[in-house]
Amino acid sequence: MFCRDHFKSGNKKGAFVFKIIGYSFLGIIFAVIFAFVFSILVMHIWNHLMPDIFGLKAITFWQAFLMIILAKLFFGHFGHSHPKHPHEQMKRKFKNKFCDDNHPDNDDEENKKYYEHYRNFWEEEGKKAFDDYVKKHEK
Repeated sequence: MFCRDHFKSGNKKGAFVFKIIGYSFLGIIFAVIFAFVFSILVMHIWNHLMPDIFGLKAITFWQAFLMIILAKLFFGHFGHSHPKHPHEQMKRKFKNKFCDDNHPDNDDEENKKYYEHYRNFWEEEGKKAFDDYVKKHEK
């Protein structure tokens, strides 16, 4: 067989390609199973609540499945980021705080002096304070 001979030859690039294909196939299978289970869940919840509460008709599996797709079209964003989305705001704050563009060394002279003092403090007193803290909590 091609696959057996291919792997025996030590071709790691080929093994990597087969691994990616395998993971992709498993991902598709899991996505289909998830969609199936989620659609059944939506169908049962709808059929249990909506006819009694609002007098609506019961729905089928495919109607539940299509309703999920419709809801994703109306309310989802399919991976596009929205600037006001909370995760985007958190990423922006993190980037502003920790990225190299906003590093204190790239700021004005006053900030450079402040962080110079901060580094000196940590080197001189911070190490000793941390060691004391560890000793206190090891007891």
